Amino acid sequence: LGNGKVTFQIFDRWGALVFKTDNENESWDGKVKGGNPAGEGVYFYKVILKGSSGSETESKFTGSITLIR
Repeated sequence: LGNGKVTFQIFDRWGALVFKTDNENESWDGKVKGGNPAGEGVYFYKVILKGSSGSETESKFTGSITLIR
């Protein structure tokens, strides 16, 4: 992203944020806040890109994943 910034977020089915990082090299390990394993089910992700000019764009990288244990 050059001088830009990326934010990666994971939400549960009720819309509660369970994971967030601004580090483009970090990924979700399937745990929720507090370090407990997330339950099986559908989770939603969103990637927000901010260009070096400061303009924020919500990318088309949004969707859902199903976590199966």
